[in-house]
Amino acid sequence: MNSFSQTDFSDISSEKSLKSPQKNLLKGNSLIQPSALWIHDCSMFQIHGVLAGVDEVGRGPLAGAVVAACVVLDLEAEAIDGLNDSKKLSEKKRLELVDIIKSRALFWGIGICSETEIDRLNILQASLLAMKRALEQSGAQPKMVLVDGNKTIPQLQFPQCALVKGDSRSASIAAASIIAKVKRDEMLVELDAMYPEYGFAIHKGYPTRAHTDALSRCGPCPVHRRSFLKNYNQSDLFEDALEESQISTNSENPFGTHDLQNEAKPGVVQTMQSLKIE
Repeated sequence: MNSFSQTDFSDISSEKSLKSPQKNLLKGNSLIQPSALWIHDCSMFQIHGVLAGVDEVGRGPLAGAVVAACVVLDLEAEAIDGLNDSKKLSEKKRLELVDIIKSRALFWGIGICSETEIDRLNILQASLLAMKRALEQSGAQPKMVLVDGNKTIPQLQFPQCALVKGDSRSASIAAASIIAKVKRDEMLVELDAMYPEYGFAIHKGYPTRAHTDALSRCGPCPVHRRSFLKNYNQSDLFEDALEESQISTNSENPFGTHDLQNEAKPGVVQTMQSLKIE
């Protein structure tokens, strides 16, 4: 497996490194000035060729699948305005961008690992597998795969590099994060219709007080991750869930970041310990 996970690409995002055709994006009244994320990928495109960005959503929730997406942007075309980490965008903005990304991307794909697979493999391996499936589903043949996080994808036939906070650094990864987030949210709305007592449409499976109260009343349903409920008193799992559930003030989150921190943490361990998990 080819891997470039240790390579430092922090210096390539400056405008000085751009060559044509990327410089042309900065000219003309009809063109959008590219963001630092777009410039970063244009620079990597000059070095490596066709790039694919992959990202996942749903590592932290107590229920539902983990969803990944892969996007190959046309970096020789006009920049897509507004691309950023999906967690920093409002739901309205994500929905605006997702159709633009799909219509303008050279390739895109979605990969899913179910809650059953998460329980069997563990969440890290399931996330990486979902990324691999997204890339395969896209049909892309990239020269370099940009992977969000600090891990590369096992048994991948393409060169790849891991980018920590990649969804805030790379346009391709940011685009993938938006597609994955919108898809997973749609899936949780569907689950809400099947299991309305849990409120999945609101909290998307994250450990809010409303969710843990519903678990206390009703017990887990078939889409809850048994391994998460059994081990939820482990602090690293809680911190992972809490970090992913934090959304900026620009996002249409009914709970708010402050409330998520204050509501989810105090009663979670007690609630989870009271559940009987088969």
